[in-house]
Amino acid sequence: MDEVLFTTDKVKLPSSKKLVDFAISRIPRLYPSDPVIYKGYYREYLRKGDDFINLFESILNLIDFGPASQETYLASLDYKRLNSDFEIDSTLFRTYENRKKFVPW
Repeated sequence: MDEVLFTTDKVKLPSSKKLVDFAISRIPRLYPSDPVIYKGYYREYLRKGDDFINLFESILNLIDFGPASQETYLASLDYKRLNSDFEIDSTLFRTYENRKKFVPW
């Protein structure tokens, strides 16, 4: 097959201000009108030297009632486990309020 070349007439793009104004005007359409349930997976682990330890996994649900509701959201935990295939060091357990806790990426 020979080369195929597509061309178009020049189209004037909207200004940055018009583009931002348009995006802002569409924000209400992005909000759900009905409650939405999000299901998520969470994994936390620590590194000790070259090894990973204390692998914790969970599955959670988050119900977002949307901006029209007086309730903000509900959260529930479907499943949680501390994976025993990894070394477990209980001295490293900390509460979630600990601001110094580091979860590696």
